Amino acid sequence: MEDNGEGIEFCVYVYNVQPGVTINYETGDSCLWDSNSVVTDIPATSGASNNNDASNSSSTDSDVTNSTAITETYIINENTHKFHKPSCSSVSKMNEANKKEYTGDKNKLISEGYEACKNCNP
Repeated sequence: MEDNGEGIEFCVYVYNVQPGVTINYETGDSCLWDSNSVVTDIPATSGASNNNDASNSSSTDSDVTNSTAITETYIINENTHKFHKPSCSSVSKMNEANKKEYTGDKNKLISEGYEACKNCNP
């Protein structure tokens, strides 16, 4: 007797709690927790040039919902809640009082309510 699959039911239990992984149970997003993430003020005299790149990153081989935590430097705008690459043209237009430098995983910024800039797509 064929019921086109209506009688099929799958119950799956996935144990997704792992050491060092932060899970946002509200959205289902997860990211590696990085204790080295910091938010600091940007001195007004320094430009947005910063030479942190992937060589200064930390990642692991564990599978975390198709994402790997990479430590990078971003410029965040505390007024608009957007984050940018340091080389983004929007950074120079930002009010210095709203400008902060963040070093860490961008997934953590997203979980804190920040959005990626549409110009530089960090």
